[in-house]
Amino acid sequence: MKRYTYTLHRGKNEEPKNSYRRSDLKKMTLFRLREICRKEKLVVPSGMTGDREGLIRLIMRFRGRREYRQVRTGCEGGLERLELFFKSNEIHLSDGQEVRIPGTIMLYRDTGMNELDGYRVQSEGELYGGNLLLIDEHFHVYTCFYLEEVAGEYYLFKGGDVPVRPLEKHLYSMLYFPDGRDSEFICDC
Repeated sequence: MKRYTYTLHRGKNEEPKNSYRRSDLKKMTLFRLREICRKEKLVVPSGMTGDREGLIRLIMRFRGRREYRQVRTGCEGGLERLELFFKSNEIHLSDGQEVRIPGTIMLYRDTGMNELDGYRVQSEGELYGGNLLLIDEHFHVYTCFYLEEVAGEYYLFKGGDVPVRPLEKHLYSMLYFPDGRDSEFICDC
């Protein structure tokens, strides 16, 4: 009598459930939303079968993918606030997750980047659509990037309004925050 519980379907590898983004669901028709509910075995109340927004809320509640806030526009003094935070707090850098980013990136003022620029980001682990910072060895912040998934691959994006400081001869690094809370903090700063 060591175990007082039982395991349903022991040894069976459960497949990961599908997840959906709100932006993708808003583009779908009412018929397609009903099909997703049927395929995912979501019980739809009879009063909600014709309510498009209600179906989107139902799918997001049980199969929704978390969407992270990203730095898409510049803010007055935002880079300075980040630098001040890095100087006043101790930052622990880890090599836990290897993220491969192209070594040469062309940056222009008042110009954004998207998937057409071809800066693909790869990793053995899971990535998410969070924020990245371009810093030097003294933790001076030069600009902010964000990751976005396009057709199953992650690409480096930058908003057109995000400022780019003049780059000098330094050793530059990209800070990727594996925890979503840290990436959200970048947006708050």
